[in-house]
Amino acid sequence: MNDISSISNTLLSAMNIQDMRVKVASTNIASFNLVDKKGINFDYKRLLKDISTHNLDYNKVDIERYKSNIPKSLIKLDEQTFEAVSASGRYQGIAEMLNRNYGLMQLVIQGKEV
Repeated sequence: MNDISSISNTLLSAMNIQDMRVKVASTNIASFNLVDKKGINFDYKRLLKDISTHNLDYNKVDIERYKSNIPKSLIKLDEQTFEAVSASGRYQGIAEMLNRNYGLMQLVIQGKEV
């Protein structure tokens, strides 16, 4: 049972990270033309490394440590749009894996053959 919980937690953490990537990119796009707003950088690679290296729970991690302000001049709308779309696609893919995982567990619980 611990393996199932570990897999589910890993997939949920991955979904949360992809969700944060979408939110950051969307915020950068929405605030691009606003005066006195800075861009946001989200170092999701460092977050992934920290979670896997230290076996951290995503919900207990201070996400703000992985965000930083960047000058607007470093924001490129096409890159932010690509970031939002690709992270959204990854989120959907991970959600499908999680659904299949739960579907297989349900079959096992009901005693049906896979």
